[in-house]
Amino acid sequence: MSLVTSFNSFISTFGYGGHIYVLPILIILAMLAAGSGLGGGVVYLSILEVFLGLQEHESVPISKAIIMGGTLIVLIINVRKRHPDNGRSLIYFDAFFLMEPLTVVGTEFGVMLNEWLPVIVLRWILVVVLAYVLYSQFKKAIRVFKTESKSASYEKLLPNKIYNIRDTFPLVDFLLFVVFWIIFLVLSIMIDFNVMDPAIFQVLKVVLALIFTLVFHLRVLKRTDDSLLEGGNLIKFGLLAILAGIVASSIGLGGGVVKVPALSMLGKDILTVTSTSSAMIFFTASSSSIQYLATHAIDLKKLVFHAVIGFLSFFLGKTVIDRIIKKTGHRSYALFALSTLIFIGFILIFRSAIMLSLE
Repeated sequence: MSLVTSFNSFISTFGYGGHIYVLPILIILAMLAAGSGLGGGVVYLSILEVFLGLQEHESVPISKAIIMGGTLIVLIINVRKRHPDNGRSLIYFDAFFLMEPLTVVGTEFGVMLNEWLPVIVLRWILVVVLAYVLYSQFKKAIRVFKTESKSASYEKLLPNKIYNIRDTFPLVDFLLFVVFWIIFLVLSIMIDFNVMDPAIFQVLKVVLALIFTLVFHLRVLKRTDDSLLEGGNLIKFGLLAILAGIVASSIGLGGGVVKVPALSMLGKDILTVTSTSSAMIFFTASSSSIQYLATHAIDLKKLVFHAVIGFLSFFLGKTVIDRIIKKTGHRSYALFALSTLIFIGFILIFRSAIMLSLE
């Protein structure tokens, strides 16, 4: 058996027989996602639907596996780095701990919204949301690019030093978050197996998320003077986190499409925004992937294969975008990567919405 035949046989076991060209497309899109702070789920789903003819229950687990592998390597790279401008952790952990539990609250409301609204309405809402996010992020990318073009100093555009993880990593808070993540995951799996009335579990998840949010808020306030976490800004930030969950679960977007613009609007630069968003997306995607594995929505071999694809693609994409930023002096290129990925998603979803309307 030739090497080509063996490779085609191997690829066929993962559903790409006769459609091997789909893999390079997914890899390129994942590379774009690595530099944008998004998982890229909206474009993976559309590509798998258009080229492989997969239904949503088949494509979503694959998409989540790619995102899980990709955001894992980004998290590993970023967790020991400090921001070149202020010396703080590249990942905005305070926002991370406060936003993720509240996103869970939004997710529960989004699930209800998804059940109430027709598919065609949800699809057109998705088109409108993507159009707005695309416009706002592309406009910001141009503004930041023009500002950067006036500056001649490129020396501190990217982190150039790796620190001891204990100097940048809030271990106690992270362990508390892992406890929350595990409890939330167990409750979600129990819902999937109909152990108890799903409504009871959903209420428990919301209560759990609110409790952990309060705990994290109190702990964060003890160690920071960040104006983001005070008064009206905190309320605004919390509402945006809930909105991210609603959007993610009701109209099929990843929460990153809301989280990235939200962190940007609250005054965070693109390095912090993309690093923080990727870290949050990893835990969301890994939770979903474990649930899909537990309920046999995807087998272990297929999950690992696509996670490795995501891992390698995101690593390559992040390496490329970091080198481009360092060489050209434009952090705004990460914003252009974000806008490009959203634009591709918008075109694919708009096509889908048109086809649904014509049926």
